[in-house]
Amino acid sequence: MLRFDREQGKVVRQGLNPIKTVENLDVTQYVTLQNEDVIVVSRTLLGKVLAAFRIITQPIRDVLGFSNFIVDLPNNRLFGGN
Repeated sequence: MLRFDREQGKVVRQGLNPIKTVENLDVTQYVTLQNEDVIVVSRTLLGKVLAAFRIITQPIRDVLGFSNFIVDLPNNRLFGGN
């Protein structure tokens, strides 16, 4: 969790463990959220793999999308096609 501390004049980071909170009823993990708090949720291993796959395949998807746009131009009604 990220919270701006006005007294310190900087952002304070606080690590929270939801599993520890639920399993052990650890009340030290209970935090009252305030306006402008930011919760950062880490990705699972599968999420990290899929994000890496998206980054790697992005150039291919861009080229295919552009080529499909060019191929479909004659059929696009915006440009006077049927």
